[in-house]
Amino acid sequence: KKRQKRESVKLKTRPEDFVVEEVTEGFQYGPNWGPYSVYSLTKRTMETQHAIYAMAEEFGVKREDVHFGGLKDKHAITTQYVTIENGPKKSYEQKSFSATYLGDAKRHFHSSDILGNKFKITLRNFADDVIPAMDKAINSRTLYGFPNYYGAQRFGSVGLSGEFAAKLWCAREYER
Repeated sequence: KKRQKRESVKLKTRPEDFVVEEVTEGFQYGPNWGPYSVYSLTKRTMETQHAIYAMAEEFGVKREDVHFGGLKDKHAITTQYVTIENGPKKSYEQKSFSATYLGDAKRHFHSSDILGNKFKITLRNFADDVIPAMDKAINSRTLYGFPNYYGAQRFGSVGLSGEFAAKLWCAREYER
């Protein structure tokens, strides 16, 4: 008996299918609290580095003056914290991203300020009979955790240099 081929479950069909929000604990900011302007950067189908460069250009600052905690997925809608020393106290919006001014902090935002990421993931194109198996898999993740997959944002040629981060790490070249 020939088995009927099923289409596979679809992930990230649209940017709205994969929403990531940075979660922080302990990073404090408020009106006139310090010299570092704090922004919420929300981007859509755009690499983090490109959004940071565009933000620096719009605000008239050097790219190296824009600090953020980590790279976020390109094929998604993501929100993360960004700081600029003596940055403008204004927001900016364009088609692919927005930078919303939140207040000021006493220091830059850093990767150590990230508690984790909150995800909203939409799966498409699955048959109703797979729902029990999906529920079981989701429940096991609650008990045992979730594998941390990074993909191109960690191991691809995402840097403007075109170098692969994993290759440099293996060569113990951590600062490049």
